[in-house]
Amino acid sequence: MRKLLLCLSMAIVFCIVTAGCRKDDNDNGVMPEVYETDPPVFKPVTQKVNDLVGGYYRALPARYSESSRPYPLLLFLHGGGQFGNGSYDLPLLLNEGIPQLLDEKKFPADFVVDGSHYSFIVLAPQFTRVPDDNAIASFLDHAAKTYRIDSTRIYVCGFSLGGRMAFDFGAAFANKLAAIVPISGAPNYDLVNKSQRIAQANLPVWAFHNRPDALFSMRETKDFVDMINGHHPMNAARLTIFPDSTGLLGHDAWSRATHPSYKENNRNIYEWMLQYKKH
Repeated sequence: MRKLLLCLSMAIVFCIVTAGCRKDDNDNGVMPEVYETDPPVFKPVTQKVNDLVGGYYRALPARYSESSRPYPLLLFLHGGGQFGNGSYDLPLLLNEGIPQLLDEKKFPADFVVDGSHYSFIVLAPQFTRVPDDNAIASFLDHAAKTYRIDSTRIYVCGFSLGGRMAFDFGAAFANKLAAIVPISGAPNYDLVNKSQRIAQANLPVWAFHNRPDALFSMRETKDFVDMINGHHPMNAARLTIFPDSTGLLGHDAWSRATHPSYKENNRNIYEWMLQYKKH
């Protein structure tokens, strides 16, 4: 009997010691970080957000509902061929750019930048006509109230007319943004003031254009990027000029620029954006 009690006592001590030495993933109530592996959940949202937005596409990380953390926001601004009412016109956005990648499940679920993992919330509003900067800001306010967004990591990417919008909105609301990627479009008025505001805010810019673009001149983008850099920002604006042309009138630089496989310095545009946050 004495031997049995001794064995039981030793077993209890062993369990207590080993339990005390084991690292529990749920110590202090902190759940282990879960990295996304499934494609983002992509769906249309028919909802009037303001006078110029009657609907939008949204993509949420697959495990968004299982988490309480905020996510980076990528706002996508469409081109002049995708205006519509936000309901039955909304699928026009699926023909090009980031919404097409999401629809075809080619948009990565997870990005690793400097050893950290990130997944985007992506929102693509459909405008009824060319929006002003306040209409875009109104949509961002709606996004912040509706989704768990990391306010230090808001990024804007747009193509063609949306590229012009990205530059214009970046100049007007640089305090809201961490980086912008305008493609095949640049501002066409008030250039000095806009370039100065972007530079003074040190807003990171990576712009793209096709050299033979016959619709929006590559020179407009190059001149505006040069103008930004002429103000000596802390983060020099980047410019990639593709020497060949794709799409109607050589205008489509976005299919290449937005594809996750296109990289410079071993980073695609998404990884490039995520290296920046607003302080």
